[in-house]
Amino acid sequence: MSEEQKPFYLIVFDPSLNSSGWAVFIVKKNPKILNFGHIPNHHFTTKQIGMKLANIEQELFRLKNMYYPHVFIKEELVTKTKDAMAGVNVSFESPILAKVHGIAEKVFCHLEIEDVHNKQFKLRFTGHGEASKEKVEAECMKYEKDLQAKTEFKTPPFKFQTDDQSDAVAIGIDWLIRNGYLKNRRREK
Repeated sequence: MSEEQKPFYLIVFDPSLNSSGWAVFIVKKNPKILNFGHIPNHHFTTKQIGMKLANIEQELFRLKNMYYPHVFIKEELVTKTKDAMAGVNVSFESPILAKVHGIAEKVFCHLEIEDVHNKQFKLRFTGHGEASKEKVEAECMKYEKDLQAKTEFKTPPFKFQTDDQSDAVAIGIDWLIRNGYLKNRRREK
């Protein structure tokens, strides 16, 4: 980062209808995580999709208006096509999950949105594209000390309630590494 470049905010979103994860980073010479969480929707019934989407939209607007991010990243929507002859499993959640992605794109329409493929991100971040929640969390822990704000903000410890939370934090860390703001701890011996 150049001396003249001002700090900016990065919001990361791991879309899910029932428990979307999010993380907010301030990007500067020594980036910090400001907060992370999830948008719980389990209190709505299965058929209350509209209520779940409205809740997600409201929370994303709250994050947008609180931080005015310069960068918005979300986990990419991956769909599987139905091909019974080839034996491909079909994800029936994809059409509903696409609505969650649409809400995120609506809220952050003023920004260029970066989509991150889950398996590619996990391969870069953990060394395994099918990494478990525990492995992703273990990799996040390697960065906790560096990313914790000591004076400016009170950053919560990395105690994740959902894998959507840990994925959002990990995707943010991966972005910081790929863009030269954070050293890759996985490559250290």
